[in-house]
Amino acid sequence: MFRKISMLVVSSLVFLSMAAAQEYHSDAAVSFTGVLNKDSSGNGLLQNPTHSGGLLASYRLALGNHSAVELNYGYSRNTQNFTGAFPGTFAAQQANVHEATAAYVLSMNRAGRLDPFVLGGGGALIFSPTGSSFNPILGGDTQAKGTFLYGAGVDYRLVRGLGLRLQYRGLVYKAPDFGLSAISTDSWTHTAEPSVGLTFRF
Repeated sequence: MFRKISMLVVSSLVFLSMAAAQEYHSDAAVSFTGVLNKDSSGNGLLQNPTHSGGLLASYRLALGNHSAVELNYGYSRNTQNFTGAFPGTFAAQQANVHEATAAYVLSMNRAGRLDPFVLGGGGALIFSPTGSSFNPILGGDTQAKGTFLYGAGVDYRLVRGLGLRLQYRGLVYKAPDFGLSAISTDSWTHTAEPSVGLTFRF
């Protein structure tokens, strides 16, 4: 009888230790982002996107104590303004911007209350024109642009399973032209995204 109870206790401890080791194997985050777009130029044109705010949803799957993979979906809206040789905006197109990216995340202290991290990856930015435009040459199509993603930040555990995430993300990509050669700068540009959000570990 004692032997059976001992085996049951040992089995329970092994099970609990395995469960504890798997605890917080994943996390999901929802963040509010600032979307700060850099000007670009080329082909005699200056492209000046407006700044805006956006939302970012992320899911991380831990691969170990310091490694994770991350999937992201982001949404924002801005207006791409185009200026030629003469002063003033001669064309503008408002667009919804959807981000679909994946990244490798290196964490310094995933099990701790304060966990700094860096990340790198890539994916696509999808620019979908809205009905708001200026200049009849516009009327372009939805356009996807490949992007390189990099960033750094910190997770801070508030209570069990709930935390705060502060991070900076950068996106490098070819400036959109909606498939219209008349407004193509054919140049690379950059979007900076500082963000703050909540993380939910499970």
